[in-house]
Amino acid sequence: MDIVPPLQLQGPEELLSRIKPKRVTAVKDMLSELVQAAIHFHPNGANVKTFVANLLKNHASRSVVKLVLDDAFTKSLSTSKDSAEEYVRPNINGQQFQIEDLQKATLHTTLVTSKRLLWLLETMIDLGVADDAVTEWSEQADLSANLLRIFNDDVWLTCLQVLLLGCTFNLASEVAAGFITASYQVISVSIRVI
Repeated sequence: MDIVPPLQLQGPEELLSRIKPKRVTAVKDMLSELVQAAIHFHPNGANVKTFVANLLKNHASRSVVKLVLDDAFTKSLSTSKDSAEEYVRPNINGQQFQIEDLQKATLHTTLVTSKRLLWLLETMIDLGVADDAVTEWSEQADLSANLLRIFNDDVWLTCLQVLLLGCTFNLASEVAAGFITASYQVISVSIRVI
């Protein structure tokens, strides 16, 4: 900002508008887009996820990082809940093969979203911003019931079980070790899981 006056530019406002963000939420929006790109779109996901995790780790504002990751976690968890609900109670009136096709599609969505959730939770734990995620994860009775039904219907689908149990175990371990503060109800549930 100190270099603008010595440059003697005709339009320093234009230069400042390029350097300085117009909105306060520009950084949050940029980080949100990076997280979404890492978990959704990029074909070489591991490298991009590592890059984004390092950006988040080195970001100056822990509160912005927490907001970005909490938002991504909430969206992914909501998608997972919706797809598990759709599997258990298909919203279609048709032939059995149509219902089975819909269930396969929603099962795939649940699996992909579970991979995203695991990465998000691991990143949140690494950065020390998983406090709200622990509480939200522990309050998923409906999702647990739907997942139990999915596990009973599709025993072969062990990778989904591993992903979701990995999420639960990571959070429970952090709570039990005292790295994440949680309410008494969450702690008692976490200790039973371990």
